[in-house]
Amino acid sequence: MKPTLILLTALLLAPLAAHAQFTPSETVLGDPSYGCLGLEISPDMKWFVWTQQGAAKASWLCSVNPDTGDLIPANGRPNGQNGQPFSIPNIPPRGNPQWGQDSTGLFIIAIADDGRLVQVRPGTLGPDGNWLVDPDITYPAVPVNATRQYPFAARLPEQAPSYVIYEQLANGTGAAGIYWVDLGDPNFTEHVVTAPSGYTMPPTLDNIAATIYRWFPGLPIFTYAVLKQPGGAAKMAQLDVSAPTPTPDAINPATDNVSFHTDDFPSVDFGRRTLIGGVNSTATARYYLQNDTTKLTSTLADITVTPAMSALTNPQWATSFEPFEWNGRVYAAFQIIDGADPKQAVPSEIWLTSLSDCLAQTDTSLLRRINTATSLQRRDPEYFLGTTKAWIYYYAKSNGVLFTIYRAETGLPDRQTAATLGVTLRGFQGNAAQLQMTGAPTQYGVLQSSEDLVTWTDRLTTLFGTNAVPFSDTNAATVPRRFYRMRTP
Repeated sequence: MKPTLILLTALLLAPLAAHAQFTPSETVLGDPSYGCLGLEISPDMKWFVWTQQGAAKASWLCSVNPDTGDLIPANGRPNGQNGQPFSIPNIPPRGNPQWGQDSTGLFIIAIADDGRLVQVRPGTLGPDGNWLVDPDITYPAVPVNATRQYPFAARLPEQAPSYVIYEQLANGTGAAGIYWVDLGDPNFTEHVVTAPSGYTMPPTLDNIAATIYRWFPGLPIFTYAVLKQPGGAAKMAQLDVSAPTPTPDAINPATDNVSFHTDDFPSVDFGRRTLIGGVNSTATARYYLQNDTTKLTSTLADITVTPAMSALTNPQWATSFEPFEWNGRVYAAFQIIDGADPKQAVPSEIWLTSLSDCLAQTDTSLLRRINTATSLQRRDPEYFLGTTKAWIYYYAKSNGVLFTIYRAETGLPDRQTAATLGVTLRGFQGNAAQLQMTGAPTQYGVLQSSEDLVTWTDRLTTLFGTNAVPFSDTNAATVPRRFYRMRTP
């Protein structure tokens, strides 16, 4: 007996138009009198946390209007239930609030000025931009250690609780290094991160802390910098903290980074593990693909901002990468600094590049500066994917004034639902169901199947041309019923 097959449809995003003429545009957000030394946007594109510049040692949690990209409230400082401004207190710049996720939901992880971890879960924001229910601030039971800094939390929506990595400077109770902890460990065991065989840990962690170790999204695996021996070239390693015996792996031994600038940002692009990072402190970014079996990386593309393209005198230091998916393609925002020393107060630029499409094809056809020609120090780009538009946020200043929150247009095509995908059953060939998928030329679609309308499995990702795309489901007759649908990539 043949199974019952039910065919569904879904809407696909509009095809990507050719790169149109683009004029950079920047908008100042928030209250410039408060200053900003760091900002992060939540993975669900709902929350915006930023750290106040100066002696206040406070971070603020607000929201973003998905239609306009404006902060809610406009000054970025909501009042609490008591009617007074509600901030996350005692967070110095090195506290570096970052977003994590566990089975309970999204949370912010930060480090207070005494070195304690701070965990904050968003509350309920009212229509006036003030808190109806204040955010929940807790302090995991960890020993006080004022040398901890720059925390990053894993984003594991199916797991409770999550993991955190951070840097620790040398002190009376421990050596300098990178440490990871399990927030569910009642003993709060601090695990020191070591280098793979043939490598050593960097000796001056404080100089590279916030740009070297990061988690793969949705995985209990983080990447970090190591030094190859002999010679000391900078490399990347990774550690799976969920393994029975976590053991570090070297992941890019074939590529030397002689000037010790890595900043490789791990990502998962349409199911592939990738990294993108700067090369030898230059204005070149390198896009890597990781082999899931060997864990080694191979170069997909190099992206270079040349002096002729930049308004900077000496563009160098491609860094602070933020890869994201939009309209079936992967893009990345990053910054370029004028000169060889990123610690100097020098002008910098924010750039946007395309990387690949949902068929895992490398695509670097777009490379554009998205800030205006105004000479500002710009730092730490973060993407925000709104209802129809994609924006990049960062903080910037001219000499002698406070950093201010900025939003830049990307010029990417709007997110639209312009065409309907289709899937039809053409019959059976033996036990195989013969399906046919349709879509407009240059559009992408993903065929999915399910036996219960709850768990869906991707079966095929395709780029439509002028003809329908066939698919043979060879085991369709082995189940009593199967549902099919098309989704956007």
